[in-house]
Amino acid sequence: MNNNFLIGIFTTLGWLVLMTVIFFSKTSLGDVAFNEIGDFLSGIFSPIAFLWLILGYIQQGQELKQNTAAITQQKDEYIKSIKLSSYVALMQYESKEMDLLNNLGGGYEKGAKKARERSKEYRQEIENLLNEIKSSPQIQR
Repeated sequence: MNNNFLIGIFTTLGWLVLMTVIFFSKTSLGDVAFNEIGDFLSGIFSPIAFLWLILGYIQQGQELKQNTAAITQQKDEYIKSIKLSSYVALMQYESKEMDLLNNLGGGYEKGAKKARERSKEYRQEIENLLNEIKSSPQIQR
């Protein structure tokens, strides 16, 4: 259970017990008019309603902070996913270019070598991103 909820329960119960003791120690029910009982009850329950309003506001703020943190983590994971997809596409492109240059033969070995080097760089970037994704904390609720 939430600490704020427990504080609210105990404060409400304590307040109601205190007001009940005060009411019955000062008056007897036969001596009090109905409108005075209504005024007394509205005076008793107003602070309780205000307390629960404040506790609800605090809880909402805490939930907003948690949601903001979760959204930030999701954004970071989405960016990593986009980078990963980009590097995979680039690596596939370089691989096809390298195959094409190798098939053409002749003076294209230099271009194939560069494509192979770029492909290795992209593969390394992909591995780095995968490791980063694996090591990142999961979204907590």
